Amino acid sequence: KLQSRDRVSLIAYDSQAKLICGPLSGDNKDFINRKIDILEAQGCTNLSGGWMRGLRAVLENHSKEFISRVLLMTDGLANEGIVQIEQLTMLGGEYWKKYGISTTTLGFGEDFNEDHLLEIAKSSGGRFYYIQGPEKALSIFMEEFGNLVRVIGQNLEIKLENCLSSTSPQVYGEFQKAYSKNQTKIFFGDLLEEDKKQVLVKWKIDSPTPEGPLLLGSCEITYDSVVGTIGPRAHTVEIESFVLPKDTQLPKANPEVIREKLLYNISEAKMSALKLEEQGEFLEAAKILEKAAKEIASFPNPQLVKELEPYQKELVSLAQDIITQRAKSRIRKTLRASTYSQTLHLGTFQKKPSLYVDTFSIPQNQHEKILDLIDKYQQVLISFGHTKEFCQKADFIFRELVDNGFEHGCGKRPGAIVQGEVRISKNYFKCTIQDSGAGFDFQSTLIEQKKKFGTRRGLGAIEKMGAILSFNNNGNQVTALLSNQGFMVTKERQPYLCKGAIGEIWLVTVEGNLDSMTTVRFREVIQDLLNEGEGLIAVDLSKVPYISSSGIGALLEGGEGCSNLGGKFFLIGPKKNVIHLLDILGLISYFHIFPSLEKLLQFLGKSRD
Repeated sequence: KLQSRDRVSLIAYDSQAKLICGPLSGDNKDFINRKIDILEAQGCTNLSGGWMRGLRAVLENHSKEFISRVLLMTDGLANEGIVQIEQLTMLGGEYWKKYGISTTTLGFGEDFNEDHLLEIAKSSGGRFYYIQGPEKALSIFMEEFGNLVRVIGQNLEIKLENCLSSTSPQVYGEFQKAYSKNQTKIFFGDLLEEDKKQVLVKWKIDSPTPEGPLLLGSCEITYDSVVGTIGPRAHTVEIESFVLPKDTQLPKANPEVIREKLLYNISEAKMSALKLEEQGEFLEAAKILEKAAKEIASFPNPQLVKELEPYQKELVSLAQDIITQRAKSRIRKTLRASTYSQTLHLGTFQKKPSLYVDTFSIPQNQHEKILDLIDKYQQVLISFGHTKEFCQKADFIFRELVDNGFEHGCGKRPGAIVQGEVRISKNYFKCTIQDSGAGFDFQSTLIEQKKKFGTRRGLGAIEKMGAILSFNNNGNQVTALLSNQGFMVTKERQPYLCKGAIGEIWLVTVEGNLDSMTTVRFREVIQDLLNEGEGLIAVDLSKVPYISSSGIGALLEGGEGCSNLGGKFFLIGPKKNVIHLLDILGLISYFHIFPSLEKLLQFLGKSRD
């Protein structure tokens, strides 16, 4: 995941903290891995020393253009340096609020203090992970790095101002909060791309109010943008309600509010069970979890019951573990981690995401993992409403790219890995695959395949399905983007009769938007024809709803290429908005435009039957 512009430092700590390497660019992955391989466990656990050394390392390269984060890992209790949690959280809060440097904590095994790691993460704008075994570590690292790529803002805060009440509203969930007179602040940390957050708030009104509209207060949202125009952003909205006449039948409760309240009840049940478990009240703790599980199962909304089924199963499993007292330390850590994660990571107060993101890693000797991933992605695609045909295309693309990584990137090298990321929304399926091989020149290889076999084989099949392919410079990463709006470029010879002789023109048909993502494929098709000396080309734009400046540039290049060969470049059936754009740019006279293929063929010599 690391790129050349990234900066990485590696700190090891036992009784003392030591800088192992860094800051280094992301290109030095092999060197960093070798340094990690020779690390050995020694001495005590000076967690504060290692953490502070890491914070300073990040601060040395600090810039508003970078997302700054410390990953603090431990498998033991802090027993040297600063061990008081109050001092540790104060330190983390200072670096986060002053410099925007957040800290994510990762606890391994069963000997660390989960409360301390959780409080450090909360005060520092990061996340807390409980890693029960080494097999879970890789997926969690991939997830954390995947989230870093999606960060578009930092230091997200919500400030609630009260208008009617002298009492602060109740904010549900394990967020970091600050209260003052008539004001409540809620701190979220990072703002991720296409992330939708909800906060459940309960307002109390001091005295009776007249019927009609009621202004409860205002909500100010602030964050520091790290994309586009970098700097602080702020938005303010008023929070309104309505006082109904007495004895009026109340409207049905908002289903979204009910869902969020149920999720909060789950979190509360876990925390209550945790306290009872610590007091030795195992049966009572289990009963609370079982009661919460039954509340979900018996809820009258079947759709909501199905949505919350994973939480219901988790509650039942935890209750059984508490009764049997299996792995007592693990139970506590699981309860703490899942409760916190449910609020901040999985989305206790989060609407159904408009974007699904998943990262994965497949060792060469575990090729069968592909089948599990395919099943998971198919379910996600269906949940976003994609058609059976779209799901089948996504299935083929994923299989082909992963197999391509194993075949060409990994070969038979022991320890080879294919890793990647899948993004799914209601509009597209995007798959990026990277292998651990040396890489090769994709474009040259594809051209060679086309000369040898007459086609581009697997990757060519992906393009024929309408997906857009792109490659990195190292030749070990490929991305396929499949849009449900579709994008296709096809070409065929179109004969016409002129003065008793049969001529031919190449007809290139485009379906879908012609923009910065799709013009790459369009340019390839046009350039292939020009390279073969074909200078008479017509482009059918009747199924193109939108053309960007990149698309216009590609059309201009096609026209220039045909002109250089002594030929002509025609446009067929562009929509009104496309013609309007060409008119604004002063390009109407540059292109030969016809309303239909029939009109063009008439112009060339004969209409099409």
